[in-house]
Amino acid sequence: MDKQLCVIMSLYKDDRLEYLKSATESILNQTYSDFDFYIQFDGIVKQECENYLHNLKDNRVKIFKRNENKGLACSLNDLLKIILFKKYKYVARMDADDISMPKRFEKQIDFLKKNRETDIIGGYILEIDKNGNSKNKHIKYPLTHEECFIFFKKRDPLAHPAVMFNKRFFLKAGFYSEEHRKNQDTILWFNGFLNDCIFANLNETVIKFRITDNLYKRRGNYKTAIKFFIDRIKINYHLKYNFDAYIYSFLYLLVSLSPVFIKKILYNKLR
Repeated sequence: MDKQLCVIMSLYKDDRLEYLKSATESILNQTYSDFDFYIQFDGIVKQECENYLHNLKDNRVKIFKRNENKGLACSLNDLLKIILFKKYKYVARMDADDISMPKRFEKQIDFLKKNRETDIIGGYILEIDKNGNSKNKHIKYPLTHEECFIFFKKRDPLAHPAVMFNKRFFLKAGFYSEEHRKNQDTILWFNGFLNDCIFANLNETVIKFRITDNLYKRRGNYKTAIKFFIDRIKINYHLKYNFDAYIYSFLYLLVSLSPVFIKKILYNKLR
């Protein structure tokens, strides 16, 4: 019988072995185990990470390599171009520094089977620090499609590494935008809403999301912040959001241009 689920994950040079082990084990030890796990090397990765993956001896793990770093969007698209021509029905995302809860796949597949109109399902996340310790902070996302759409005026309605897609999502919305190396998930959600994809989240935690200083730094430069702002204006216009959305976009721009220590304070206060 053909497998219904595949998992896609990108690995790059800065990913650490200890994080990779935790992430990979959390996938391979899922209660729902009938899946294939596709991993794309986004350029040269640490030798210890490569050795670890090659020594797993788990036939569910499929490794693809390239020497050039092209970014997360390109890596995910490379994998999608492989798996969309196979007989999988569902596609789950994973990042190499997060940890999936043991029943994540079981519960997300169950939801998609019971709610056949849904194209993508996410869930809540539990923040952990760089050492894997809980920060005792659960980030809750809107549950229904209508709530997700309203929430998108402010920020993303899904945690990207926590989602599972019905394969038809990509047939409706297209692939990741490779022009947007820092916010490819936001643009994908935009294309999803624009093309009538149905969104939802589980009302429970599905991953442990690792918080490091890189989270605050990655959107800190002026050029990137301005590009995000322009993208949000386009999103507001095409999705016909009201004036409130433009205010949120401007406030987000101000936060993006703030020093890292201010970002940390605002992140902990507002999320």
